[in-house]
This record gives sequence, structure tokens and C-alpha cells, in this order.
Amino acid sequence: MKHIWVKLAIVVVWSVGVRAQTCREITAAAELARAKSLAALRDASRDAGNDYRLHLIRAFRSFQLQPRSKEAAARLLSMVPGDDAQQKIVLTLGDSLCDSESAADMKALAQVNERFARELATAVLIVPSLLPRYLAYSTIAVQDPHSDYAVEMERVCRAFGPMFTRALGELPEDKIRVFTTQVMKADACQPIAIPESDQ
Repeated sequence: MKHIWVKLAIVVVWSVGVRAQTCREITAAAELARAKSLAALRDASRDAGNDYRLHLIRAFRSFQLQPRSKEAAARLLSMVPGDDAQQKIVLTLGDSLCDSESAADMKALAQVNERFARELATAVLIVPSLLPRYLAYSTIAVQDPHSDYAVEMERVCRAFGPMFTRALGELPEDKIRVFTTQVMKADACQPIAIPESDQ
């Protein structure tokens, strides 16, 4: 019986520690999202940590602060979610992620979620070599009924024309099928996936 109580105590301590760690990461992420300058972003990055959420927000804010930088654009595009776990992180930005998260932190992170599609579209216009990566992510992004990814993609499609079609052809067949049936009519640059709020 004593061993059971010891194990239970260890689990409780571990759980509290995990929640505290998560809250520190969320606070750090919000600080990155609020950074008003590259210097402030560097300062906020020093003790922020190295998880995907923090790298994503750091890249996002860096591009916002220097929107003509090819390096910053490429860094942001390199952070598009590559699996369901990473996509969940993007989708839950702005949700209540820990017990002590403030309303201000939630708002700062929600703005990253809300502007993510727009910033990615702007970034790929600067770094067209990453167009295949940008298009591949669209098949994941539009699974969120609130996503405006396809709407933002319209200006990318119109800007690149034949290059857009060629990049689409480089994707695996299953992604091309999803793209052409659920994301966009590429020949007309017409979004199929429209956010629920716009319908």
C-alpha cells in the first residue's frame, strides 16, 4: 500500500511539473508574439526554449518585422506543420493552454493563428522556390473549417500563373487529388475551401 501512495505522489508531482513547464512555454510564446522589434524578439528568444510552438512563433514574428527578407520568409515557410501534432499546435494557438494563461497571452497567440495563412502567402511570393511546400501544406490547412488558406492562396496562384500549376504537379498524387477537389480550382485560381464565417 505504501508503494502505491509513493507512486501516486510521484505522478502528482510530475503532472504539476509538466503543467508549470507548459505555462512557462506559453508565456514565452506570447512574449515572442508581442515582440515590437527584432532586438526585442532576440531578447525574448534567449530563454524561450526549443519546442515547435516557440520556433514557429519566432519565425512568424521575425517575418512580420522584416516582411521583405527572403531569409525570414524562407524560415517561416520551413515551419509549416509537417504532421497532425504540429498542425494541432497551430490550431490551438489562442486556446486556453494552461491554468495560469492570461487573456493577453491568449489574444497574442490567437493573432498568430488568425494571420498565419496571410503571412505564409506573402512569404511564398518572396521565395517562390518553396511553392511546392506551401501547396503541400494547403491540403492539411483546409481541414480546419475556419481556415482562410485557400482564399489567401488565390493571390499566390494569380501571381505565379504557370509556375503555380507546375509546382502543383510536383506534389504526390494523393495531395494533388485533395488539392483539386477540396482546396482550389487551380486553372481558374478559384478557392474551393471557404471559411465557414464567409459562407
